[in-house]
Amino acid sequence: MKSTAVVANANKNKVDPVPPAEVAASEIRLGDLQSGQGGIIQRLEGPEALVRRLMELGLVEDCYVEVLHEAPFGKDPIAVKIRGGLLALRRAEANLVWVGRKSQR
Repeated sequence: MKSTAVVANANKNKVDPVPPAEVAASEIRLGDLQSGQGGIIQRLEGPEALVRRLMELGLVEDCYVEVLHEAPFGKDPIAVKIRGGLLALRRAEANLVWVGRKSQR
């Protein structure tokens, strides 16, 4: 079964499909950031059930997120700081989150 990419908009409380060509040049996947780097969440995309689960964990638009730690071998999972809490994510899950680059808050 083929999953469709979706983008979650927390402000509208609904999930909208978005073509991959609409990726802004200043955005990067959370999974591509190194330790100590962070940014403001712009959107989430992927299977609807997984996007909703990430939103339940606190990964919503306009929140600052920072990568605190990467596992030493394979760089998976990663530990991220979000809304004052610590969250461990698989790199594949982190790659569903697009952030606007920002070195520090």
